Amino acid sequence: MTLTLTATNNYLVEQLEQIAVNEQLLKAYAEQLDTSDNTARTYINCITKFINWLDLTEQNAVSYETLVKYKSYLKGMYKARAINTHITAIKDFFKFLERHGFKNHAKDLKKERIGNDFTKDSLTLEQVKGIYK
Repeated sequence: MTLTLTATNNYLVEQLEQIAVNEQLLKAYAEQLDTSDNTARTYINCITKFINWLDLTEQNAVSYETLVKYKSYLKGMYKARAINTHITAIKDFFKFLERHGFKNHAKDLKKERIGNDFTKDSLTLEQVKGIYK
């Protein structure tokens, strides 16, 4: 069974074309990633969320200011480590685009500071003794 879409609405045609362009771009980006499968999946998910945010907020162009707005949006949903994962993915994506002739708007985008409250406590003497039993 073949599904055929017939669009008489120009807006619908433009949306379908944009989805195809996004998928091709993400596929090309994914193919050049030199990371583990898990990292590649994470980066693609982060870039997909970014593209969806651009569509949702009706951003017509990407600039450094747009990226700062997106970072602020992420701050409302995630902690610093997750935000930094998104920023790393975006920076890598823009490096990919730069190699293909586009301006790298993300090169000056800063990561979130991570406090020292994430460190683990030292082992107690009883825990150390338990290791050697």
